[in-house]
Amino acid sequence: YESWWEWAQWLSGWLIQISLFVLTWYVYLKVQKYVLFIVLSPVLAYLSEKTEQKITGKSYPFKLNQFVKDIFRGIFIAIRNFTIEISLLLALFLLGLIPVLTPFTGITALIIGWYFYGYSLMDYTNERRKLNITQSNQSIKSKRGIAVANGMIFETIFVIPILGFVIAPIISTVAATIAMQNEVSKKRQQVQK
Repeated sequence: YESWWEWAQWLSGWLIQISLFVLTWYVYLKVQKYVLFIVLSPVLAYLSEKTEQKITGKSYPFKLNQFVKDIFRGIFIAIRNFTIEISLLLALFLLGLIPVLTPFTGITALIIGWYFYGYSLMDYTNERRKLNITQSNQSIKSKRGIAVANGMIFETIFVIPILGFVIAPIISTVAATIAMQNEVSKKRQQVQK
């Protein structure tokens, strides 16, 4: 290179290309997970219901129109969460271009992803309780830690080759349902005291 300016241009161009490749790959993985949530929505709703039935003994009679509503709600929640998460990740990506903030934006991106995965899985319980989207948002925001932990479990298992994409949604849905039931039990105990 003839001057430091040419070298700086080459380096910045190379860094931008790598950053865009990583961002594209990351968004692709996000899309893959949310498509899985959408495709498995009927199965995960049913699994969550059966898990709650095992815990509480309460059964929910099958109603086709309610089942279809639940499927569309699961799809809507997955699309909504994906849109919000990608918007936040793009903002973090831009902040990450500031070198001092890069380590923090990476960690924050993971936590945001975990939260929205956990949210998607916890919402099956809220839909059975007939909470609308706003009420479900409030419910899950008050249980952020559970959502993040559940999403972290989901993503950790998801990376297992081949089996991860099958096992992760099942285990995480069961865990989310159990966690939500535990929260209901705690509230009942507090009210009784």
